[in-house]
Amino acid sequence: MTPERKQKWTCQACRCRMPKSDNSDTPVRSQYPEAARKMYTSSERNNITSRKKTTKNDSSYSEPNLLTKERLMSGGGLLKAVDDDESEAINLLGDTICTEDQESTMHTDIQAELTLKNLNETITQSLKENNKLIITELRNTIQIEINKTITQLRAEMELKTNALSKQNDQRKEDIKELNEEIKKLKIENKKLKRDIEDLSAKIQPSETNTPELNTKKIVIYGLAEIYKEPEYDLHTRLIELFYETMNVDLTGYIEEVYRIGRKSSNNRPMVIELLSKRMVKYILSNGRYLQGTRVAVSDFLDENARKKRQILREEIIKARRKGLHAVIRNNQLFIEGKLINLKEEIDKKQYDIETENERIKNHNAIQVKGGYMLRYKRK
Repeated sequence: MTPERKQKWTCQACRCRMPKSDNSDTPVRSQYPEAARKMYTSSERNNITSRKKTTKNDSSYSEPNLLTKERLMSGGGLLKAVDDDESEAINLLGDTICTEDQESTMHTDIQAELTLKNLNETITQSLKENNKLIITELRNTIQIEINKTITQLRAEMELKTNALSKQNDQRKEDIKELNEEIKKLKIENKKLKRDIEDLSAKIQPSETNTPELNTKKIVIYGLAEIYKEPEYDLHTRLIELFYETMNVDLTGYIEEVYRIGRKSSNNRPMVIELLSKRMVKYILSNGRYLQGTRVAVSDFLDENARKKRQILREEIIKARRKGLHAVIRNNQLFIEGKLINLKEEIDKKQYDIETENERIKNHNAIQVKGGYMLRYKRK
């Protein structure tokens, strides 16, 4: 600094206390006050020319003539106000100061800001793309895993369904076999029931009416029935009948006499129980002597034997209608001299009768149900 400037120098606090004639206190003001401008526009700065490195993007590059004119005008004004002392200092400092460094720093700052923005944008864009890729990959992997699990589940379900279907088919076959066996067992059960009934029917009469008692009985058909006839008179009539026809005296041989069947206008059969089997055989063997008396004699039969005898008579009638020779001997049927076993046929007839009765019952039940439904609809 020159000695004159040192004398004129003031501190910042004193400078702030000085009254200001310009508009520096207003909100809109110049960058530097006039005093400061005068201070900075000293003779030392008047001889300095600032140069800027021109670029293609710079606006000053397109207007070089204007810059040169301004520089010449400023340089000419400054040269007039230069002192000798200051000229020496300027010669030492040099007549030009290049602003390339300041502009380069500003340019680098701008480039740094631009590069940071670009980096932020590129980073955000890359992050977004990476996120999208990760999401798509995750979706694909999840979908693949889901598809794998679905296929596994389907395969397991198919295996289980196939196994269940096989088991179901096997059970159906087993059920069919069981049904067939049940049908067979039912048929056998029915046969056994029939056999048991036959055996029970054979056993029961033997308990009540023993064969010994039945063999001592005979039945007389066609003997006149007198209302409230005393037993003594009936015995005398029987003794006289057999004595006149067969020349047999039955006095003392008659044990019991009674009639069987419902009371009606016709003469009911009479059962005579004798004391001797030999007398019964003799009367049955000489029954032909009763012809012409309207009286007939036969052996005694219980209820089951009468039913079988009725069946045998029906078979005899059928055979004789066909022109065959049929005879009943000892409760057995002989056709053309051959013994015929009617037990199976009798069982079949009984089974047919049972099925027919069941069919009639079902038919009646259906009719009753149908009538009830018709009544319900009419209501």
